[in-house]
Amino acid sequence: MSSNTNSKLILELDTTLRTVLQQPTTNNIHLCFSLIQQCHYRRMEDEKVIQDDSLYIPAILLLRQFDRFQNPSTFDELLQQFISLFELIPICTKKILDDLLCIISIIFTKRIMTTNDEVQQDLFVRFFRAFCLSIKSNSTFFYKEFLGNFNQNLPIIGHYVSCLLQLYEKINTLDYRLHIIDTIWSFIYVNRNENENDYRLIIGQILACFLPGILKTFVQDTGSIHQRLIQANLILLSYIIRMSVILSPKYPMNEMKPELRDMVVERNEQWLLIVDAHIAPLLQRLTTDYANHESFNVRRALGIFMLTILSFCSIWLKLSAKIALKTMLVLVSSIKEDRNEIIMKILLEKLFKCEFEF
Repeated sequence: MSSNTNSKLILELDTTLRTVLQQPTTNNIHLCFSLIQQCHYRRMEDEKVIQDDSLYIPAILLLRQFDRFQNPSTFDELLQQFISLFELIPICTKKILDDLLCIISIIFTKRIMTTNDEVQQDLFVRFFRAFCLSIKSNSTFFYKEFLGNFNQNLPIIGHYVSCLLQLYEKINTLDYRLHIIDTIWSFIYVNRNENENDYRLIIGQILACFLPGILKTFVQDTGSIHQRLIQANLILLSYIIRMSVILSPKYPMNEMKPELRDMVVERNEQWLLIVDAHIAPLLQRLTTDYANHESFNVRRALGIFMLTILSFCSIWLKLSAKIALKTMLVLVSSIKEDRNEIIMKILLEKLFKCEFEF
């Protein structure tokens, strides 16, 4: 009985898949993904197998034909259904990962970066975030086969980062920009586990490769954006600087394709001097714009950013550390509020590694 039911579902899915390609309506798309989900639940009941992502195959066949979904509502429905599928079935095989990496890159280039539809751009950003989190449900797979596979994936990762940064600069809606920041967090944040240090090296190396573009994007137009966005930018930059601006061995060049070797940054003392010269004026600009900002949360985020420089990078970023220390003193002394004691307490604890009471 179970075998007959499975066969019937597969046949119905195959028929519906053909129907979607011939008549790409929102109802047909919804029905197709509903059948994929039913197949997944049936498989779990019968085989108790969770780590199987083969049901992405029919969904990927649809995504490959994204040009057929010219109506924004049908393409949006396709993305929404994929988001649900990413949440339901973790991506766990290299074949499915590689197929999706390629298709997503093409859609970014041919559809998302060429449209002026901010709603669709935002939906695709959320689709990409769900994709990253689906892979990340298996951290070993995420770092080994996706982010850590520099020889294969570094160019495509660079393309994703570039597209997200361009969208951030292009889109004006506050919530959509915050979604882009959340998406970047989804693939750079390292959870605590036994392989945390190895994963941090991978993320740090990737961020170092694209640091100039990241800094340019998130420090521009500082005086004209919403305070929630200022705060989110500063917290994100704090983490990026902490992860990437360190003295670290270069990725083994003998394992890289010759055409990719120039993409990999060697985080040596010379590179750190260049970064210091680049970051110092940005810190000065941030201090000018935000040290006396009316929002305590913005001043606090600025303090966290400066503390990151002082606590984790001051041994290499001499110019930047001087500016960061001066900024912290400005933050403490500029406005007489009880909450400034919080900033002072954090500063002293970070600098002198001991607790202070006021």
